[in-house]
Amino acid sequence: MARAVGLDIGSHTIKVVELNGNPKSFKVTRVVTRPMPEVDLHPPEGEIPKDLEELVSDEIREIFHSLKLPKDDVCVSFDSGATIFREIVVPFLEDDQIRKVVKFEAEHHLHSRTIEDVIVNWVKTGESRDGSRLTIFASPKPVLERLLGVLRGAGIEPSSIDLDATALYTAYDALGVLEENPNTILVDVGARSTTLILVVEGKPLVLRSFLLGTGLVESGVSKELGVSREEGQRRARLAAGPRPDDLLVATATLSPSETEKSLEQIETDVAVDLRSTFVNKLHREAIRSLASLQESAAPEKILLSGGGSLLPGLAQDLSDKFDLPVERVDLTRYVDWKDQGPDPEFTQVALGPAIGCGLRILGHNPLKVELLKDEFAPTNRFDVIKIALATCVTLLFVGLLGLAYVASERNRAEKKRFTYVSKAASRLVKTADLRYRTKVLGQTEEEAKTEVDRWLRRQPQGPERINRYRSLLSSRFGHLQSELGLGDIPQVESALKVWLELYRALQKLPRSEYGQWLRVLKFDVQERGATVRIEVDSQATFDRIRTQFEASTYFQERARNSSRIVELGTSQERNNRQRRDFEFRFKEDD
Repeated sequence: MARAVGLDIGSHTIKVVELNGNPKSFKVTRVVTRPMPEVDLHPPEGEIPKDLEELVSDEIREIFHSLKLPKDDVCVSFDSGATIFREIVVPFLEDDQIRKVVKFEAEHHLHSRTIEDVIVNWVKTGESRDGSRLTIFASPKPVLERLLGVLRGAGIEPSSIDLDATALYTAYDALGVLEENPNTILVDVGARSTTLILVVEGKPLVLRSFLLGTGLVESGVSKELGVSREEGQRRARLAAGPRPDDLLVATATLSPSETEKSLEQIETDVAVDLRSTFVNKLHREAIRSLASLQESAAPEKILLSGGGSLLPGLAQDLSDKFDLPVERVDLTRYVDWKDQGPDPEFTQVALGPAIGCGLRILGHNPLKVELLKDEFAPTNRFDVIKIALATCVTLLFVGLLGLAYVASERNRAEKKRFTYVSKAASRLVKTADLRYRTKVLGQTEEEAKTEVDRWLRRQPQGPERINRYRSLLSSRFGHLQSELGLGDIPQVESALKVWLELYRALQKLPRSEYGQWLRVLKFDVQERGATVRIEVDSQATFDRIRTQFEASTYFQERARNSSRIVELGTSQERNNRQRRDFEFRFKEDD
């Protein structure tokens, strides 16, 4: 019986499935999910350290070795978040004609990369009087090289590499999910990126992937609450819920309407706020992707999948935003599982791309996307090269004497020309990149010079050096043209953060130190300051409160004047209790 392995290397998790059978009747015999080492295989530029690549290679090698998985029939997914998606129209209907011109047509739509630096794939999404509508995928070769390096370090030469977005469609097409839901939006939410596929009558009409994942929520929780990455992931997935028995103010005189939130509830609110921001961004990106959708192609529901779909409240929030029913895909309904792995809940939603890759090896490949082509095409079998090799050997012996002299002279001339061009190009790149790093990235002259010199030293000495220069300058130009300023907007601290630190400061003293009565009547936070009004039963309590605020590291760091952390307003008396405003003035962010 045929065996196939699908491998999906995500930002947080490595997912491996083994399939037996054929596309119409198969079984998932083994499932492995392992935490991903903290390595970014898709850095914006440059290379990741070799020892960090080896961590991922060692993890994959151990999985295949411990389970005795075959290394010959392996299909690997490629992160769609690293791929450029474009929609174009070509004046042809036949696939053979489209294949001849698609790379040339794609070149006019790639602004941040040159056509030599990407692998181009395409999917026909429709036909019109003007020709065929295509979605093209431009996957950067440097990222693909890093992925192949990791796989070779694990002893794997993959038979195929598919985009995780198209692999997801392959899985749903083979499993019958699209037959049950022919008009739907597939939304696969990962830690780093989100894939969106509009399916009309079972066929893909819109395919998108954008860099927006639940990792933003998890890292935001970690930063706001000052906890580790693992703790941030845990708290991001906690549902909101008050704990009335854990209050900052707990006295017999307080009525239920005067009860304040607990510290834990405020921390939960931070996660809820960040999740809400994530859903709003996801909704905006989806609306942009579906902006050209005609009314006749309106979807009937949203199918939600991916590890990020387990985020509490995500399905309901998307349903409210789109005014459509949202259903989380449960793969266990469609697949014959021999093993669902250590985390069945995760298995139900996150293994779509890995299963799609395995089905590709078994023979189901509806979209025919392949990244192992051009210089990455397999060359490890003698049948692939034997005819070309025989021809080259014959020509080598026939023309050896005559070509030797010509080649020597040409090499000398080309070397001289290349040396001149390379030096001129190096000066140009150095000047341009220095200005970019100092004017746009905000680096000092010394830092920028060090980074540029280090980058120049890492470049190869051959003709590929000029291509690397061109790619860098194109990347800088694309950033200046379309994204200038978006990365350097200073962060504005949330009101919840200020509220959390205020409570933390007060909780440094035992509750009994504040007297019999303490109540917060007003809390107002602006970008440059905050005001809190507190009611107590003794003037002496104000001094204790002020001391706690001035001892807070957070308010010390944000104070505009370090000698006046907090200012006291006028005291007022009402109902035998004292009221006073505490005012904070925050310094401007750099």
